[in-house]
Amino acid sequence: MKRTYLALHSIHKTTHIPDRMKIKPTHVTLLLAGSLSVSLFTLHSQIESQDAASKDSKDTKASKVSDSASASFQSPEARKAKAKEALLSRLGQQATKDPLNVGNTLERIDSAPILALRSLPKAAKAEFKLGDLDVKGSVMLNTPEDEHGNWLFIVSLDDMDGATLKLWNDERYGMGGSIANPQGSVAYQIQGTHDGLEYEVKNVAITDLICGTAPEIGLPGTHAVPAAEEDSSAPVAPDAEPTDSSTLSLQSLPGSQHTLYLDFDGEVVNAAWWNNGNTINASASRFNNDHDIQQIWRTVKEDYLPFNINVTTDRSVYDATSSSNRMMVVFTDTYQWYKSVAGVAYRNSFGSSYAKVCWVFTHSGDPLHRANTASHESGHTMGLQHDGSSSTSYYTGHAGTTAETSWRPIMGTQTRAMVTWDNGSYANANNTEDDLAKIASVVGLRPNNASSIAALTVDSDMNIATEGSILMGSNNRPETSDIYSFSCGAGTVNINLHNYPLGTEPSNNKFRSDLDLKLEVLDSSGNVVLSDMGVDKRDASVSGQLAEGSYKLRVTTTEVTGSLGYPTYGQMGEYSITGNLPTEPFTLSPMQLANEVSFEGSATSQSITLTHKDSSNMAVNVTSSAAWVSATPDSFTSTSGSTTNITVNYDAAGLSIGTHNATLTVTVGSNAPVSIPVSFEVTPLGNYDGILISGGKATTADVYPSSFDMPAATGAIKSVSVLLDGVSHTNPKDLQVLLVSPSGNKVMLLDGNGGSTAISNAKMTFNAQGQTLPGTLSNGTYLPSGPDGGTTNLPSPAPAGTYSGDITSFNGDSPSGNWQLYVNDIAAKNGGSIDGWAITVETEYETLIATSYTQIDGSTSSISFRSTPGLSYTIESSLDMSNWNSETQLTATKNQTTVTVSTSESTRRFFRVRENS
Repeated sequence: MKRTYLALHSIHKTTHIPDRMKIKPTHVTLLLAGSLSVSLFTLHSQIESQDAASKDSKDTKASKVSDSASASFQSPEARKAKAKEALLSRLGQQATKDPLNVGNTLERIDSAPILALRSLPKAAKAEFKLGDLDVKGSVMLNTPEDEHGNWLFIVSLDDMDGATLKLWNDERYGMGGSIANPQGSVAYQIQGTHDGLEYEVKNVAITDLICGTAPEIGLPGTHAVPAAEEDSSAPVAPDAEPTDSSTLSLQSLPGSQHTLYLDFDGEVVNAAWWNNGNTINASASRFNNDHDIQQIWRTVKEDYLPFNINVTTDRSVYDATSSSNRMMVVFTDTYQWYKSVAGVAYRNSFGSSYAKVCWVFTHSGDPLHRANTASHESGHTMGLQHDGSSSTSYYTGHAGTTAETSWRPIMGTQTRAMVTWDNGSYANANNTEDDLAKIASVVGLRPNNASSIAALTVDSDMNIATEGSILMGSNNRPETSDIYSFSCGAGTVNINLHNYPLGTEPSNNKFRSDLDLKLEVLDSSGNVVLSDMGVDKRDASVSGQLAEGSYKLRVTTTEVTGSLGYPTYGQMGEYSITGNLPTEPFTLSPMQLANEVSFEGSATSQSITLTHKDSSNMAVNVTSSAAWVSATPDSFTSTSGSTTNITVNYDAAGLSIGTHNATLTVTVGSNAPVSIPVSFEVTPLGNYDGILISGGKATTADVYPSSFDMPAATGAIKSVSVLLDGVSHTNPKDLQVLLVSPSGNKVMLLDGNGGSTAISNAKMTFNAQGQTLPGTLSNGTYLPSGPDGGTTNLPSPAPAGTYSGDITSFNGDSPSGNWQLYVNDIAAKNGGSIDGWAITVETEYETLIATSYTQIDGSTSSISFRSTPGLSYTIESSLDMSNWNSETQLTATKNQTTVTVSTSESTRRFFRVRENS
């Protein structure tokens, strides 16, 4: 049999290893922080066999196979004793009250000999050299590498009272490891570098690896909520029938890529870091019934509401989530494999392959206790540490001014009415980490698109039923208030603010809220007319007389100062508003309008619904602040109990591109007029379907040509302006862009311009007032380039040259019809895109001078408009703002012209003024 010989440093005998093992000889000396020298050797199997043909057969004898590794050395006994004393001290055996602090200096070590440890199977014996000390150990766990590259290797260190060496690779957290004793005060943290060739090792406090008090049973590195979290009362059996929690599909944020799954119906757990890798058959929780599950879910949902994570009871949602973006919280009465605590979790294990779950033990406590535990333990998985003080690892909070205002941090312990995330706000806090920022760094924030001022939800009988939530604002801090608007008639208002959603009153479905709220009602001038500051309670209500008018309702979180208080930090969650308002004489809906239309296009109408509630008939008049918006009917009588739809019409003729604002004023009887803001956007004509310019070969764009149909317009073109929006290209000089009008005129906008500097998302406008194209393209207004060579032909179906470089060559054409944009790339290996393009055409008949149309009654009208001396103008009229008739023409003699127009009939008409070319 062929043999491979491996010589190890400081080993004075030859080790024979079969060629099938193919072990690479490696050795490294590690200088760790604190001047502790560690040598880790490759571990491998020594196999001895008989070989009659070998010259060394006399030295070979049959024996059983043993898995081991060794590193021998020569050193005095005194030196070894001193080294052992130093190691034990560093691992905390004699330093629990006075931990060694050697800073965070990193030492880099070769990862190859450490990774070679994984050649040993479970229960194999191993020897290490840590400085001058011989250390022996046994392999507790060695998981095979899975398809994602995850594995875990654990060695218990003999004579170290529970110290272990752990090494792992995880798809979310990468390569790492530790040498630690859970009873100690310091440890060694091992972190793989990005290239995987080295490890970084540093001496750290034991609390950086092990959260809080050390467990009595199980692997180091875990966190257990202490018995103080427990309910002292005897367990009470649920009064509801057990159910399969997987059938109760509750979700806090469907569609989120992150999932926190609450499991109540039992679980078979094979997670390498739990129970030394042995299977745990976790029984169903005694809270496995609809009532308790909903109570627990609502409490945990409240804690995680600001974040981009779906708290769910649906197993299928968990299974569909990427393994690196999820965590399972197992609620179970099976605690014996660990010990009698409320829960346990690994820090920084969210989405990891080695922990997979965290635990909430439900053999004692009630649903509210265990909901608190679930948020606490899952917080550890996202990296949070305990909130304590100088005298305790777990801060139990304080009683508050009342039982309802008692408070403690989620990462502390004890049951309180108010339990929130914290940043070390209380006196003598030992942990000032920003819980909100820490969690957000793992799962991100929930999208917050709420309106700054929302309308209060009120039914036809003026009963209020509104839900809201305090989330994270744009400054990544909790919002401190929400504002709602409402209008009412004169009378008594009753408004109640609850720190829970509608339909979840504590009387029938108790859960813990993270909010302390106050309520204010403000009049139209911003003065507070009714308020409840919520002193010594966490909800609010107001009752009082209001005059008819418009009001705002402000919901605000409360900061309670002093040793029994708490900040607004961490106060986020759902609330509801109920009550009733005085009956209004009428309602209008909607209270604002928005519409849009393409340039010179025809806008669709909208409607406003008037609901008459008063007992008497009322005259209704609707007026507009701008001629482009009108109402039909605009004058009528509304009867008691009736509903009238008022049609709102828009006329974009003559309006420039952009957003136009106006107000419709509705006056109903003797009530105060109601203003309805109207926004009307006129968009450019063009094509925004997007144009892709493929790289790798000379090619036309994927849409060739890009086109759109210009609606019928009056008169010939007076000017053209073209916008290329969102232009990106790796080599702009390769681009050819040709614009062709409906009549066939061809203008080359770009041809070999812009150099070789890449552009991204540029906006380029081409018109007769632009500048000459620069050597490097960017945002700006330019003159067309014209063709490079004069007769360059673009690929078919583009029309053949000659192409013009003068955009005024379109002047005199009719604008109506199909406009085409051809985009071509003349070279290979480059590419890009254009988001869209728009065109603005001015014609000789469509330049409006009047900023708005003038409405008149009677047979004579006086019309004033801004004018330019010497220019000729035409005044036109219309009955319907569609068909326009010429009334008179004149030449202006001053900057403001007034003209009197007579009409043949006595009826309301519309007028406009245009400049003659």
